[in-house]
Amino acid sequence: MNTGRAQDHILGSRAFDAAARITMMVTKAAGDDPGRRTLSIMQSNIGPDGLAVDFQTVVEDDVVRCQWIAGERTRQVDVNQLIEVKKLRPGEAAQQFLMSALSSGPKLATALSAAAAKNDISIATLRRAKKDLGIEARQRSARVVLAL
Repeated sequence: MNTGRAQDHILGSRAFDAAARITMMVTKAAGDDPGRRTLSIMQSNIGPDGLAVDFQTVVEDDVVRCQWIAGERTRQVDVNQLIEVKKLRPGEAAQQFLMSALSSGPKLATALSAAAAKNDISIATLRRAKKDLGIEARQRSARVVLAL
């Protein structure tokens, strides 16, 4: 699910970000210059979070280097506002939820329905996603199990 936090967009997992002492992010800088970028500290356990500076890349004699933007000072930023979070349509979110939930094996339909509700996915949307993905429900004893 898309939570809108910058840290949740690092390879789709908080595990990569949580293991590091400092996590930095490069994004397109605000403004009209398409070559300008912002380097910001997303999280740090050895200093303050949210510090950022702008730079651009320069190519000289086939060597690429970073050139810090003159006059720019380190500033405090909210890194969550630096990224564009792609908002998924409900059906896409439900499909992504099912693929993720079932990637490790079959799950009880009741457990999936409860987890979907916690992620603001309606039962009707979950059913459509299940049908679109070709996921079949199997009866096991008195329970219904979904599997990829």
